[in-house]
Amino acid sequence: MADGVPGGGGRPPGGGSSGPSKSVEKSAEKVAEAITKSDEAINASKLQEEQLRDRIQSNQKQKISEQISQLHQKLGELAEKYLLPKYKEIDPNLKAGYTGSFKTGTVGNPNKSTYGQPIDLSNYDIDYYIKSDILSSTYGNSLKADPEFRVILAKTLDLKD
Repeated sequence: MADGVPGGGGRPPGGGSSGPSKSVEKSAEKVAEAITKSDEAINASKLQEEQLRDRIQSNQKQKISEQISQLHQKLGELAEKYLLPKYKEIDPNLKAGYTGSFKTGTVGNPNKSTYGQPIDLSNYDIDYYIKSDILSSTYGNSLKADPEFRVILAKTLDLKD
């Protein structure tokens, strides 16, 4: 008996060597390398998905911004033609314009579930103001939304195009 192991000739029981074989080490390295490459591919894929999602959102915001700009222009033309002339007779220096989410294109009310999101162009309101000290002193708080102008807006078809 060599080295006290029957039939061993200096080898441990089972006839193997004292450490893992080089082929096992190489296999483990290949597996670790494959896992690393797989993780890198998954991360790259996630990054591509994120970039695509960002581009889609950016395109949607751009489209909404263009639509809102068109609406601003059309409604501004209507206001200049049908709303403001009668008030400019009283105060030629009045200021008028849009405010709120219709102006920005983004829901600004933090109490709404859609806060920070683009407005829904199929369901929105128009916040339009007229600022005039003369009108304010003449009408006080009794001057509200102009009913005739609301009718004109309601009759104006296809505001989105």
